Amino acid sequence: MDSHLLSSNHFVGGIPSEIGNRSMLKYISLSSNYLFGSIPRELCNSESLVEINLDGNLLSGTIENMFEQCTNLTQLVLGNNHIHGSITEYLSELPLVVLDLDSNNFTNIIPVSL
Repeated sequence: MDSHLLSSNHFVGGIPSEIGNRSMLKYISLSSNYLFGSIPRELCNSESLVEINLDGNLLSGTIENMFEQCTNLTQLVLGNNHIHGSITEYLSELPLVVLDLDSNNFTNIIPVSL
């Protein structure tokens, strides 16, 4: 099992796009740091990825069509950031068991399909 469990380490900066290049990567947890900027699309390069936890950072940008390549994603935790834009219906096509988007700046209502 390959994982990046790096929560609560006072990391500052952007999320490196190369983190998604590990083909066996299953878990990414970078919660409770000081990460800012957009979430890199490359996080979903690993087909094995099942959990992403980026809660409690300073991330911004949108998630529109961001995770549609994460076809095995069961847990997506993005709460307590500065993410904006729309929550799109493609998320309902993922096998999500946990979806946490609280305390962000989304502009639409949650799609009924979710």
